[in-house]
Amino acid sequence: MSIEDNVDLARRFYEGFTNNDLDAVMATLADDARFRVPGKPGEFQSGGWYDKAKLRKLFEFMLSRMKNGLKMEVVSVMADGNRVALEVISEGELENGRRYNNEYFVLFKIVDGNIKEVREYNDTLHAYKVWIE
Repeated sequence: MSIEDNVDLARRFYEGFTNNDLDAVMATLADDARFRVPGKPGEFQSGGWYDKAKLRKLFEFMLSRMKNGLKMEVVSVMADGNRVALEVISEGELENGRRYNNEYFVLFKIVDGNIKEVREYNDTLHAYKVWIE
């Protein structure tokens, strides 16, 4: 795949959230993909590595608590070979009225036309205050 194809794939991952289409999000991932949620397991409830099945459950839980879905906006892109880095902003309201508007830096590794690995970095304090506290 070209660098442009890799960038398009990474963008489609987030477009699926904005379109409230979890199947489209999951379709971008390799069957053996892994996703790192920031935070240390044991210190931050959702932190750590997820396989595809566990990740889907996490996303289903998150989206089930959103009033009108989660909008994800890609604000910048850098790519080199099979790695794509995105700066992303999210916006959404939970059913309890809390606003979730996090900022992310995400590094994708793409292999054979699928996302193989995702390392996400975001404001874990904001996530904790909105989702857990």
